[in-house]
Amino acid sequence: MTQTHSRPGPAGPEAAITVGETYEQGTGTRALRKALRYADAGWPVFPCHWTTRAGCSCGDTECHSPGKHPLTRRGLHDASTDPAVITAWWTRCPAANVAIATGAPGPDVLDFDVKNDAPGAASLARLRDAGLLVGAHSIITTWSGGWHLYYVGSEQGNGSIRGHGVDFRSRGGYVLAPPSVINGKPYALTEWRSRLDPAVTGVDFATIRRALDPPRTFTSRARPGERSDHGALVRHVAGQAEGNRNGALFWAACRAVETGADEQVFTDLLDAALSVGLTDRAAAATIASARCRIGASA
Repeated sequence: MTQTHSRPGPAGPEAAITVGETYEQGTGTRALRKALRYADAGWPVFPCHWTTRAGCSCGDTECHSPGKHPLTRRGLHDASTDPAVITAWWTRCPAANVAIATGAPGPDVLDFDVKNDAPGAASLARLRDAGLLVGAHSIITTWSGGWHLYYVGSEQGNGSIRGHGVDFRSRGGYVLAPPSVINGKPYALTEWRSRLDPAVTGVDFATIRRALDPPRTFTSRARPGERSDHGALVRHVAGQAEGNRNGALFWAACRAVETGADEQVFTDLLDAALSVGLTDRAAAATIASARCRIGASA
């Protein structure tokens, strides 16, 4: 992405952070100043724990998300743009990491992970070559060497593309932002363009998912005398809006059990549920519940 400094725009990463800027945690009031600049852009923020050599400051030496635990009681639900609230938070804990609540009015963020050999770099290259990453207004290099691509915020749900090192954060999610630091390694702004640039757009996570993990085609056998289109069940779940997603998944999973679907069908139902914003844990629990209910009544 080409850096564009000629057009002024609303404050955001480009106003809060200088390209390539990092800082040593616990020094001065820089985190507070950056948090206030994000808030000035209309992006709600809140503080998260920082880390030490001994591990996450949450006290769990086996923590899998060091530096990402909210310091506020309700986490992202406490995110604020109120300067007085933000100042009070970082006055009490000046070393806190800065988290941004994603989804409008905050940004949507595509997260490409490379930790533990995750294939985020390959996924990013594949999507870039397909022309599906245009429209980002900021690129952040994460502490682990991955990338956050910031887009205009929307009301989409969160999601993950298993096996591809890609997560998506929108409504109900959050990301750490510069100048946050984990294990001594910073989040840093690497590229940006003005959000008034007409090339800056949103991103459709469903399109990203289909590009990396195309829907599988399969056939399955119904019970004698019974006709079943398991593909239609998957499409039914994938077409749901918020408010009916879990119910639709439960119904589809019940029909799949009743008609003798194989394991691939349940995998596809899980993927469809993730594509419309259900979490992996919730979707898996719903499918398990349907299998248990139908199995018990058979």
